Amino acid sequence: DRVNINKYLRDPWIVKRFEEFFPDWLKTCPRFRFNGLDEFKHSCFSQGSQEYFLNYYMTHRNRRFRIFKGECWWHMECWKKQGLDWAYIEDADLAPNDVVIISCPFARPGDEHPQQKNLIEQCERMGVPVMLDFIYLPNATFDSFQIDLTPTCIKSLSFSMSKTFPIANARVALRMTREKVFDPMQISNDENVSNRLATGVGLECMEKFPVDYMVQKY
Repeated sequence: DRVNINKYLRDPWIVKRFEEFFPDWLKTCPRFRFNGLDEFKHSCFSQGSQEYFLNYYMTHRNRRFRIFKGECWWHMECWKKQGLDWAYIEDADLAPNDVVIISCPFARPGDEHPQQKNLIEQCERMGVPVMLDFIYLPNATFDSFQIDLTPTCIKSLSFSMSKTFPIANARVALRMTREKVFDPMQISNDENVSNRLATGVGLECMEKFPVDYMVQKY
């Protein structure tokens, strides 16, 4: 209630400040250890997780999308409605033309999926691109979380503040990629027409609260 969002509408650098501050904010949590995070040098503001997912679908629309059973329902709903090819990882062997999305912690149990490491090793051997979605990470209650991001098959990391703070409808999220992706989201970002109000609200939340605030408090 005390955030003066009008000032961010006039701030031409707020999106860049948000993108630069986010990785540093993430690293301040002593419970999280990301090996290789600095290799993902390209940060791009996203209007919620839905925007980076939609751009991911568009980029890989000619591939078959793969997820574990128990993943967020939104993926399957979109793929079915849009006629995109997809299959559960448990139901078919991985193929070179596949593309993988994994939420980490995993959507259903709230912990790392027991087959995640094996899947990433297989994707690395086959050259199958992987997106790791950390939307649930801030609310994870485990004492220590360590993940290796060095496998080159991991192309993008995604984060959202919707599950952390009561700003879901402000649509505050971020994508980090190993290589720059020239999709519509990145093109808008490069033209500096991203949502300044959302990034302003997100930046103020990060400046005032730690990434695991919900776990610490509740």
